[in-house]
Amino acid sequence: MQRLAMLITPDGEWVLPGSSEFLEALGDPHPDYDAEAYAVKNLGFIKLTTIERTIVEIELHPRNVALPALLAVQQQLLSAQLRLFRLKFFDHGWRSEISSSRDHTIERLSELCVPEFTPFLSERYVAEQRNLGEVFDNEDNFFRPLAQKWRVSFGNFDSTIVALALRTNLLPRLAVIGVNARQPEPVFRFIGQGHEWVGQNYHFLGVGQKVADQPDKEYGQWVAQF
Repeated sequence: MQRLAMLITPDGEWVLPGSSEFLEALGDPHPDYDAEAYAVKNLGFIKLTTIERTIVEIELHPRNVALPALLAVQQQLLSAQLRLFRLKFFDHGWRSEISSSRDHTIERLSELCVPEFTPFLSERYVAEQRNLGEVFDNEDNFFRPLAQKWRVSFGNFDSTIVALALRTNLLPRLAVIGVNARQPEPVFRFIGQGHEWVGQNYHFLGVGQKVADQPDKEYGQWVAQF
């Protein structure tokens, strides 16, 4: 069975898996993990695989896909002479859909990649997206060990994250917030002693409490939206 795979970077550029262009876009010249899966799930890459020139599989994590990447894959589908289209996308787990319609697949990609939520504007608070590469590229960055752990674990949280934070003196600066799919309101699971803004006793009293109900109610209700 012939398979041809390509990756679309967040900037809309096409690269071959394992190529120097892909590794440059990944920001890691010597990955010791599944770099393709990590790029798709965490960095907004889209993977497009053609099978026997009849089926195309599009793999993506919709929440992380940038508009240039989305437009690049949709443009490719417009000129594709294929009969079956399989979408594989991440939504609390990997899901897949199959369609025989090119137009439907293009429309479905747009539906999946619509931003789920834009936080309300606030006169007191602002949130801006940061480039995680700044942490990886700086060996002296205090948070680099935690970011590296997050990368190799593909964003899955387990008890080893806390153990690492303890070994690297990050535990006081760590806060853990839990979100349950059936009860989506975020809840504090751990608050390190370094978070002095919560007051003296909230490190203990706040565990199990909703993020929206923290001492600064206005900030709590705003940040809980994320």
